[in-house]
Parts: sequence; C-alpha cells; structure tokens
Amino acid sequence: MSPNLQTNQQEKPFVIELWEEDKQPGGYFTPAAAMHLTSSLRTSGLLRELSPDDLKSLVYLLTFVSPEGHCQPFLSQLCEAMRVSSAKAKARMRRLCEVRWKGEPLVVYSKSSSGLSAYSLNPRVVTYRYREQQGSQPSPDVPYHAAPREAIIEYSRQHYANPRAEVERLVARQLGQDVDESDEERKLRYRLENAGLTSEQAKELLATYPLDTIAQQLDWLPYRNAKNPAGYLIAAIEGNYSEPRAVRHERLFRELRYGELQMHGDDAQSDEPDAEVYDEPDRTELPDVGAVIAAQTVNLPLPDDNADNDGPDDNVEDNPGPQ
Repeated sequence: MSPNLQTNQQEKPFVIELWEEDKQPGGYFTPAAAMHLTSSLRTSGLLRELSPDDLKSLVYLLTFVSPEGHCQPFLSQLCEAMRVSSAKAKARMRRLCEVRWKGEPLVVYSKSSSGLSAYSLNPRVVTYRYREQQGSQPSPDVPYHAAPREAIIEYSRQHYANPRAEVERLVARQLGQDVDESDEERKLRYRLENAGLTSEQAKELLATYPLDTIAQQLDWLPYRNAKNPAGYLIAAIEGNYSEPRAVRHERLFRELRYGELQMHGDDAQSDEPDAEVYDEPDRTELPDVGAVIAAQTVNLPLPDDNADNDGPDDNVEDNPGPQ
C-alpha cells in the first residue's frame, strides 16, 4: 500500500493509482498505474467470503492493470496466465461474477467490439486516485501543445500494440487451432474430427503415425461398414489394416477392364482414328467378371492368422478398436 494514500478514505476494497512518468517539456508523458488493496477488503468480509480458488483467480485478474488504469483482461489472456482451458477459466470467472460486495458484483463480464470475452473489476468497487508529484503542474512559461494524431498513433503502436504475428497466433488459439501444424495436418485433423474423434485423439494420431497412413485409412473408412466408425478408424490406423474387400474387388475389376480395353485396342486396325481404338467393346465378348475376380482372389496370399495388421472389413465387432 502506498504511504501517500489516505487510509481513512479507503472505503472500497481496491484503489487504482495513476501518475505520469518521463514528463517532457512539451507536456508529453508516459502514463502509469498500480493496483492497491485497502483494509476494506478484510473489514467488509469480502476476503473471508472468497474461497482460496476464487481469491487466486481474483489475484490473476488484478495483475492485468494497464498503464491507463484499466483492468479488463480477455478470456484468452486469463487462460494463458492460469495455464488452464477456456472452459475452466470461464467457470472460475463466472464464480467471481457471483460474488457481491455491498450488493454489487465484484467482477463483470463484457464483450469487446470484436466479440472477444473479457472480465473486469466492477467500477463500483474501485477508487481511482491521481498521485501528486513534485513539479506536476505545467510551467506557465511552457505552453501546452497537443501531439498530432499521427504521433499519437505511432506512439501507441510502439508501446501498446501487439505484433501482428502474436495477434494471429492468439486468434488461432482462440479458434482451437494448433498454430504449429501444417496445412496437411490441419486438413487431416478436420477429417478425423468429422469421423467422430475428439481433438485430442486426432492430434495424438497425427503426432504418432505417418500422414499418408492416416489419409489412406480415412479414404477406406466408408467401405468398412463399421458400427463404430471412430473406434474402428483408430484401430485401423494403429494396426495398419489392409484395404477392404470392396476396394480390392473394385481394383481388380478396373485392372481386368483396363486389360480387356488394351487387348481390344491392339486388335484394332492402324488406319482407324485413335479415339475409336478405345471404344468400349461389346459386353457379350467380355468374360464373366465375377468369375475372374473370384479366381484372382483365390490366388491372393492369405493373411497370417497371428497377424493384427489385416483388420476385419465388414463387421467391426471382430475388431472393435478403442471406444
């Protein structure tokens, strides 16, 4: 508590003291402010009413006094200072908003013009005082000159504005984005979350397994016929499951069809236009596709019964994966 504050007038629990620093002959100065606690915080019973957690949250709030005397931190700033999530910080501030001092709320909630949530001390519980300094009165021989608009803007940008990169990282963090992830990782994270995974599960998979493996399993997921898509997808990525039967049959069909078209093109006369070489052959001349696929499927190597990397294709109950 500053000795030059009169304690017999401290009826409110908080006092914000304002003064000027680095005064220049032209009347320019740097604003400064400090927060003071008064005995009313104890004698009014407010300190006794606050729980240890609420008192800690209040102290966090009081440390955001600006040089102009404002105490109104954004929710994102409180989250970063407390090292907690946005939901936890909001819950702590909501409890402070319910605390009353002489019928007045201790903390009030507001939203900035940009839509950001902010919390501030109720002006009715704060006293503002100006510190008297030696030589604070301007000399009559030195006229007061207001700084031009450009000088004020430039000074504010240098002393109070945050760098653009820092602001962009802050906005990205408020939107729940990882500022260090690449565009490919961000797209895969969105796809994983749309498949039913939580943000924490998606980030863990992206940090553990190759991106091409995750993308491949996401592409195959619609063919799995899984009852629990999220759990199956996690198991498929962790076990590196092979392609589903539907995808394998479709691939074999395309290979067979492409081979028949190539054979038809080789038999075509050389004087025919190129566009006619790849005309679709008569379907009656094609062999039974299902029989060919079945024959090729029989010749495929069978998976090892002890291996886990070839997960079930049609029924997730055989390998449900984590829930």
